[in-house]
Amino acid sequence: MLMYKEIVSNCSGCMKCQFVCPTYAISFMENEEGFLYPFVNEEKCIGCNKCIKECSIKKISYHSPLKLYVARNKNTEILSKCSSGGVFPALADLVIRNNGIVYATAFDKMNEVIFTKADTIELVESMIGSKYVQSYIEKNYLEVKNHLANGTKVLFVGTPCQVNGIKQYIGENENLILVDLICHGVPSPRIWRSFIKFIEQKEQGSLYKINFRDKSGGWKKSFASAYINHKKINLQYYMMLYGQGAIIRPSCYSCKFASIERISDITIGDFWGIEKICPKWFNDKLGTSMMLCNTQKGQRIVEALAETVDVEELQFDIPLQ
Repeated sequence: MLMYKEIVSNCSGCMKCQFVCPTYAISFMENEEGFLYPFVNEEKCIGCNKCIKECSIKKISYHSPLKLYVARNKNTEILSKCSSGGVFPALADLVIRNNGIVYATAFDKMNEVIFTKADTIELVESMIGSKYVQSYIEKNYLEVKNHLANGTKVLFVGTPCQVNGIKQYIGENENLILVDLICHGVPSPRIWRSFIKFIEQKEQGSLYKINFRDKSGGWKKSFASAYINHKKINLQYYMMLYGQGAIIRPSCYSCKFASIERISDITIGDFWGIEKICPKWFNDKLGTSMMLCNTQKGQRIVEALAETVDVEELQFDIPLQ
């Protein structure tokens, strides 16, 4: 049985309900559009309604950003691999050097986007770059909880709805660093699989080395690319559908996180329009990140990045249009 309509209509797929259910009655199944939604096993369900009460979309605690920063990784080699200013690998490096663990997305062997963990800088390499496909947290809820119980620092990087799910599930924990991404919406994994099948049949080969933000022509002219038979392929048709909002999850059209108010310690994303207010940050065309520092914990993390990231504080009322 599909869960109550009022919950499902707003469901972002964060999967928290699956892990708060005391009888493990909830599982997630893909619908006709290719998105996962919660289904209830009526034989296991005891009617406690904990899934409804604990739905993360109904329990959002926002932070008003404390500071706004423009930022860029000092390492140009790392910067060239990143979607914008290379803040994520710097954050990951900081946490791993302090014996922590990083949770973020990566491509698996089937080119599916999955949540995975890294405890070495080498493993972080596969997490770098944007992935315009919805990923699912699944077992990572329990893994993150166990690491924190052992006193391990955890950096969790995801979309706002994913970060909110982890935040509500774990509660306040000084060792949990939450970073959310400025998000345009999450596309259907089924559409992505269908597109891969289409392009592989057309080009008679297997897709590899996917880069949704190929900056070989510059940050503002970035495009989605991949390789088949050692030939670079432009994934423009998939990105056109994404850019038009034609393949994103229904809940994204009324996203509760599309606001200056945030739910994480730090928010990161492209700093579009930076050339209009700080031209010096745009002169190498390799990309620039915006960082919103939303909590005191986030502020301490930003200050600790000074060794690897160039950072400058800006005023909130800057004109970006």
